[in-house]
Amino acid sequence: MNKCLIFLIFLIPQMTYAQHYVNKIIPFPFGNPNFKNIEYFNGKYVIPVVYPSDSSTLIVTDLNTETYYHYVDFVFSLSAMTIVDNEMYLYAKDRNFSNDLQFARLNNDFTYNWKKEIHTAGDFNFPLSSISLGRNVFATYIFETGNIRKFGIFNIKPDGTIKWNKVYDNNLKYATLWDLDSRNGNYILGSYNVTYTNDFNSSVRVIKIDTSGQEIWKSDTLRGVNDNDDPV
Repeated sequence: MNKCLIFLIFLIPQMTYAQHYVNKIIPFPFGNPNFKNIEYFNGKYVIPVVYPSDSSTLIVTDLNTETYYHYVDFVFSLSAMTIVDNEMYLYAKDRNFSNDLQFARLNNDFTYNWKKEIHTAGDFNFPLSSISLGRNVFATYIFETGNIRKFGIFNIKPDGTIKWNKVYDNNLKYATLWDLDSRNGNYILGSYNVTYTNDFNSSVRVIKIDTSGQEIWKSDTLRGVNDNDDPV
Protein backbone atom coordinates (compact mmCIF):
# COMPACT_ATOMS: atom_id res chain seq x y z
CA MET A 1 0.00 0.00 0.00
CA ASN A 2 1.37 3.39 -0.96
CA LYS A 3 1.55 5.96 1.80
CA CYS A 4 0.61 9.58 1.39
CA LEU A 5 0.77 12.94 3.08
CA ILE A 6 -2.33 15.10 3.51
CA PHE A 7 -1.87 18.85 3.85
CA LEU A 8 -4.23 21.67 4.61
CA ILE A 9 -2.42 24.84 3.57
CA PHE A 10 -3.76 28.14 4.88
CA LEU A 11 -2.90 31.02 2.54
CA ILE A 12 -3.22 34.78 3.18
CA PRO A 13 -2.33 36.77 0.06
CA GLN A 14 -0.35 39.94 0.76
CA MET A 15 -2.18 43.26 0.85
CA THR A 16 -5.63 41.65 0.96
CA TYR A 17 -7.95 40.27 3.59
CA ALA A 18 -8.91 37.26 1.47
CA GLN A 19 -8.28 33.80 2.85
CA HIS A 20 -8.45 30.44 1.14
CA TYR A 21 -7.47 26.86 1.81
CA VAL A 22 -5.76 24.16 -0.20
CA ASN A 23 -6.33 20.51 0.68
CA LYS A 24 -3.76 18.32 -1.06
CA ILE A 25 -3.07 14.58 -0.90
CA ILE A 26 0.52 13.81 -1.90
CA PRO A 27 1.51 10.18 -2.68
CA PHE A 28 4.63 8.89 -0.96
CA PRO A 29 5.71 5.46 -2.26
CA PHE A 30 8.93 5.04 -0.24
CA GLY A 31 7.70 4.17 3.28
CA ASN A 32 5.70 5.61 6.14
CA PRO A 33 6.53 9.35 6.02
CA ASN A 34 6.85 11.72 8.96
CA PHE A 35 6.25 15.35 8.08
CA LYS A 36 8.77 17.93 9.37
CA ASN A 37 7.90 21.44 8.19
CA ILE A 38 6.91 23.27 5.01
CA GLU A 39 8.36 26.26 3.16
CA TYR A 40 7.48 28.22 0.03
CA PHE A 41 10.54 28.40 -2.24
CA ASN A 42 10.83 29.63 -5.84
CA GLY A 43 7.08 29.37 -6.43
CA LYS A 44 6.67 25.86 -5.01
CA TYR A 45 6.00 24.22 -1.66
CA VAL A 46 8.92 22.25 -0.26
CA ILE A 47 8.16 19.56 2.33
CA PRO A 48 10.90 17.58 4.13
CA VAL A 49 9.93 14.12 5.36
CA VAL A 50 11.73 11.26 7.09
CA TYR A 51 10.74 7.59 7.10
CA PRO A 52 12.19 4.27 8.37
CA SER A 53 15.51 4.62 6.59
CA ASP A 54 18.87 6.36 6.89
CA SER A 55 17.75 8.81 4.23
CA SER A 56 15.38 11.76 3.92
CA THR A 57 13.30 13.20 1.10
CA LEU A 58 12.20 16.64 -0.03
CA ILE A 59 8.82 16.73 -1.74
CA VAL A 60 8.56 19.73 -4.07
CA THR A 61 5.09 20.52 -5.38
CA ASP A 62 3.22 23.27 -7.20
CA LEU A 63 0.01 21.56 -5.98
CA ASN A 64 -0.39 19.91 -9.39
CA THR A 65 2.72 17.72 -9.71
CA GLU A 66 5.32 16.47 -7.26
CA THR A 67 9.06 15.87 -7.50
CA TYR A 68 10.99 13.82 -4.91
CA TYR A 69 14.61 14.53 -3.98
CA HIS A 70 16.40 11.94 -1.84
CA TYR A 71 19.37 12.55 0.49
CA VAL A 72 21.27 9.43 1.59
CA ASP A 73 22.75 9.12 5.12
CA PHE A 74 21.08 12.44 5.87
CA VAL A 75 18.26 12.33 8.45
CA PHE A 76 16.41 15.63 8.73
CA SER A 77 16.23 17.46 12.05
CA LEU A 78 12.96 18.34 13.79
CA SER A 79 12.93 21.63 11.87
CA ALA A 80 14.93 20.80 8.78
CA MET A 81 14.71 23.85 6.49
CA THR A 82 15.80 27.46 6.75
CA ILE A 83 15.51 29.97 3.89
CA VAL A 84 17.73 33.06 3.82
CA ASP A 85 17.48 35.52 0.91
CA ASN A 86 15.94 32.82 -1.31
CA GLU A 87 18.69 30.33 -0.42
CA MET A 88 17.68 27.03 1.16
CA TYR A 89 19.58 25.30 3.99
CA LEU A 90 19.01 21.81 5.39
CA TYR A 91 19.92 20.54 8.85
CA ALA A 92 20.32 16.82 9.51
CA LYS A 93 21.96 13.93 11.32
CA ASP A 94 24.84 12.16 9.58
CA ARG A 95 24.09 8.40 9.38
CA ASN A 96 27.25 7.42 7.50
CA PHE A 97 29.13 5.78 10.41
CA SER A 98 29.60 9.19 11.99
CA ASN A 99 28.62 11.05 15.15
CA ASP A 100 28.50 14.35 13.30
CA LEU A 101 25.64 16.62 12.39
CA GLN A 102 25.35 17.99 8.86
CA PHE A 103 24.33 21.34 7.49
CA ALA A 104 23.89 21.91 3.76
CA ARG A 105 23.08 24.68 1.35
CA LEU A 106 21.09 23.66 -1.73
CA ASN A 107 21.18 24.91 -5.29
CA ASN A 108 17.94 25.83 -7.03
CA ASP A 109 17.79 22.29 -8.47
CA PHE A 110 18.00 20.89 -4.89
CA THR A 111 21.51 19.47 -5.31
CA TYR A 112 24.16 20.33 -2.73
CA ASN A 113 25.94 23.64 -3.10
CA TRP A 114 27.99 22.64 -0.06
CA LYS A 115 27.62 20.25 2.89
CA LYS A 116 29.31 20.86 6.23
CA GLU A 117 30.11 18.40 9.02
CA ILE A 118 29.35 19.78 12.50
CA HIS A 119 31.33 18.19 15.35
CA THR A 120 29.96 18.12 18.89
CA ALA A 121 30.97 16.67 22.22
CA GLY A 122 29.35 13.51 23.55
CA ASP A 123 28.80 9.90 22.54
CA PHE A 124 25.52 10.69 20.78
CA ASN A 125 24.02 13.83 19.27
CA PHE A 126 20.93 14.87 17.37
CA PRO A 127 19.92 18.06 15.50
CA LEU A 128 16.81 19.92 16.62
CA SER A 129 15.94 23.21 14.91
CA SER A 130 17.40 26.11 12.94
CA ILE A 131 16.41 29.72 12.29
CA SER A 132 17.81 32.67 10.35
CA LEU A 133 18.83 36.10 11.60
CA GLY A 134 20.20 38.45 8.98
CA ARG A 135 22.46 36.46 6.67
CA ASN A 136 23.34 33.89 9.33
CA VAL A 137 21.69 30.69 10.50
CA PHE A 138 21.55 29.53 14.11
CA ALA A 139 20.90 25.88 14.95
CA THR A 140 20.37 23.82 18.09
CA TYR A 141 21.34 20.27 18.99
CA ILE A 142 21.53 17.90 21.95
CA PHE A 143 24.42 15.61 22.89
CA GLU A 144 24.76 12.87 25.47
CA THR A 145 27.68 11.58 27.52
CA GLY A 146 26.70 8.68 29.76
CA ASN A 147 23.52 9.73 31.57
CA ILE A 148 24.07 13.45 30.94
CA ARG A 149 22.26 15.26 28.13
CA LYS A 150 23.14 18.86 27.27
CA PHE A 151 22.32 21.26 24.46
CA GLY A 152 24.34 23.52 22.22
CA ILE A 153 23.82 26.24 19.62
CA PHE A 154 26.02 27.07 16.64
CA ASN A 155 26.12 29.93 14.14
CA ILE A 156 26.89 29.10 10.50
CA LYS A 157 27.54 31.59 7.68
CA PRO A 158 26.16 31.32 4.10
CA ASP A 159 29.52 29.92 2.89
CA GLY A 160 29.45 27.09 5.48
CA THR A 161 31.89 28.68 7.93
CA ILE A 162 31.10 27.97 11.58
CA LYS A 163 31.37 31.27 13.45
CA TRP A 164 30.84 29.73 16.89
CA ASN A 165 29.53 26.59 18.58
CA LYS A 166 28.68 26.83 22.28
CA VAL A 167 27.17 24.76 25.10
CA TYR A 168 24.94 26.42 27.73
CA ASP A 169 23.72 25.82 31.30
CA ASN A 170 26.63 23.54 32.14
CA ASN A 171 25.46 22.27 35.54
CA LEU A 172 22.39 20.56 34.12
CA LYS A 173 21.89 16.80 34.03
CA TYR A 174 19.30 16.40 31.29
CA ALA A 175 17.98 19.01 28.86
CA THR A 176 16.49 19.52 25.42
CA LEU A 177 16.34 22.92 23.74
CA TRP A 178 13.33 22.70 21.43
CA ASP A 179 12.81 26.07 19.80
CA LEU A 180 14.68 29.24 18.87
CA ASP A 181 13.10 32.62 18.18
CA SER A 182 14.75 35.65 16.57
CA ARG A 183 11.78 37.90 15.89
CA ASN A 184 13.18 40.85 17.85
CA GLY A 185 16.04 41.04 15.32
CA ASN A 186 18.97 41.48 17.71
CA TYR A 187 18.77 38.58 20.14
CA ILE A 188 17.84 34.91 20.15
CA LEU A 189 15.50 33.24 22.63
CA GLY A 190 15.56 29.51 23.28
CA SER A 191 13.14 27.43 25.37
CA TYR A 192 14.23 24.20 26.98
CA ASN A 193 13.22 21.60 29.52
CA VAL A 194 15.85 20.66 32.10
CA THR A 195 16.72 18.54 35.12
CA TYR A 196 19.67 19.66 37.26
CA THR A 197 22.26 17.56 39.06
CA ASN A 198 21.08 16.52 42.56
CA ASP A 199 17.58 17.78 41.76
CA PHE A 200 14.80 15.34 40.82
CA ASN A 201 12.37 18.02 39.65
CA SER A 202 11.84 18.75 35.97
CA SER A 203 11.88 22.41 34.99
CA VAL A 204 11.52 24.65 31.98
CA ARG A 205 13.58 27.76 31.23
CA VAL A 206 14.14 30.39 28.56
CA ILE A 207 17.63 31.53 27.61
CA LYS A 208 18.49 34.77 25.79
CA ILE A 209 21.73 35.11 23.82
CA ASP A 210 23.14 37.70 21.45
CA THR A 211 24.31 36.99 17.90
CA SER A 212 27.85 36.26 19.12
CA GLY A 213 26.53 33.49 21.36
CA GLN A 214 26.97 35.35 24.64
CA GLU A 215 24.35 34.57 27.24
CA ILE A 216 22.33 37.64 28.29
CA TRP A 217 20.08 35.93 30.84
CA LYS A 218 18.21 32.77 31.77
CA SER A 219 14.70 32.89 33.15
CA ASP A 220 13.76 31.48 36.53
CA THR A 221 12.82 27.82 36.37
CA LEU A 222 9.23 26.69 36.22
CA ARG A 223 9.30 23.54 38.33
CA GLY A 224 7.08 20.54 38.71
CA VAL A 225 6.38 19.82 35.04
CA ASN A 226 6.28 16.29 33.70
CA ASP A 227 9.37 14.86 32.02
CA ASN A 228 7.55 14.66 28.69
CA ASP A 229 6.27 18.24 28.74
CA ASP A 230 7.78 20.63 26.26
CA PRO A 231 8.75 24.18 27.30
CA VAL A 232 6.30 26.87 26.34
